Amino acid sequence: MFSRLLLGGFVLSGSLFLGGGAAQAETTGTQLRVVSTTGKTLRATKTIYPTSSDPVDPDAGTELDAAVYTPYIQGYVPYKLGKTYSATQLPRQITLKYVKTSTVAQKVGTQYLKQINAYRKQKHLRPFRHQAALTKKARVRAHELWQKPSHVRPNGTSYNAKNSGYAEVMAYTPAVFLQGSGFQDAGPVVCYTPGGTLSYKRTAQSASHFLLTVDQTHRQTELNTWARYSAVSFSFKDDYSGTMAQLFHL
Repeated sequence: MFSRLLLGGFVLSGSLFLGGGAAQAETTGTQLRVVSTTGKTLRATKTIYPTSSDPVDPDAGTELDAAVYTPYIQGYVPYKLGKTYSATQLPRQITLKYVKTSTVAQKVGTQYLKQINAYRKQKHLRPFRHQAALTKKARVRAHELWQKPSHVRPNGTSYNAKNSGYAEVMAYTPAVFLQGSGFQDAGPVVCYTPGGTLSYKRTAQSASHFLLTVDQTHRQTELNTWARYSAVSFSFKDDYSGTMAQLFHL
C-alpha cells in the first residue's frame, strides 16, 4: 500500500516564521501568484486576506486556508501544494506552481509501464514492448472513458471482443470518489508526497496497485503471456480525478 493525500486532503498544515514582517502582511494582505512549472503566469497576481478558521465562531481566529486560496485551473493541477498559515504568521507572498495535466499524464504513463514490467520480471515474464500505433489507440481510449467508463467504446466496439487480437484494462476515478477520508484504492488519481510535491510514481501506483490487486481478472491480464505489445495512456482533470486505458496486442 502507499500513502496518498486527498482533496481536503490537498492541503498541508504548516506555518512560516517571518519575524517582524508578519504583522505587516496581516495588515496589507498576502500577494498570491499562480504560475506554471515553465514560468507562465496562469492567473493575475491578487491580494488575499485571512478569513475565520471557524465559520460558527468568527472570533476563534483567522488563517489563510490553502483549500480556500488554491484555485482550480483548467488543464492544470498543483505541482506543489499550498500551506495553511495562521494569521500571525502570514507570508508577504505565496507562489503556487502548477503543471499541465497532459504532462502529468505522459510522465505517469512512463512510470506505470515501468512498474508493470518490473512486476512481470519478478514473475519471470517478458516485458511488454512499445508500439506507437498502440499508444495512439490507448490515448483515444483514455479520453473516451470520460464519456463512457466502459470497455464498450462510444462507437459500440470493444478491444476485448473475442478474437480481436487485443485486450484492454481500464480504470476510472471520478471526483466524487475523492471526497471524504474513506476513499480507498479505486484507480488513477493525482497523488502527492508527504511534503506536498506531485509524485508521478505514486500517481502511477494508484492505478498499477489497483489493477494488480482489485481482482483476479485484471491481474491475469497484466500477467498474460500472449501479448507482445502494451501501451497505456492516462487523462487527468483539474479536480485530481483521472482515467487510464491500457491496451495489449499480439
